[in-house]
Amino acid sequence: RKNLPGLAVHYRVFAIDLLGFGDSQKLPPGAPDTHGEPVEYTFQTWAGQIVAFLDQVVGGPAFVLANSIGCLAALQAAVDAPHLVRGLVNMAPSMRALDVRNRGPIDNITAPLMMKLLKIGPVGDFFFS
Repeated sequence: RKNLPGLAVHYRVFAIDLLGFGDSQKLPPGAPDTHGEPVEYTFQTWAGQIVAFLDQVVGGPAFVLANSIGCLAALQAAVDAPHLVRGLVNMAPSMRALDVRNRGPIDNITAPLMMKLLKIGPVGDFFFS
């Protein structure tokens, strides 16, 4: 978000928060959304948000820049709607194992533990600084 003002000098730019991230709603999985549908935190859900945003707000094809878990959602959006994604820049993509539908039995145990461990200040700092 800190780069938006500089980019906006030359380009039309947007920043979106995917469901469950940033300033977006953080409903419990399975809770009804604003349309009464159960909330699912999956890459398909987030990819759908990106595609809908490109279609309804941007109004056509665009370059998509994504970060962390958003990289996988952006890749899925490009697969689902190649006519809307002109190009893709992925910065620091996260693990595919975060998507519960693609976890193996060991990942179901280790991925949540690793996520909790990395939230501990000194541990996260060690890995990401």
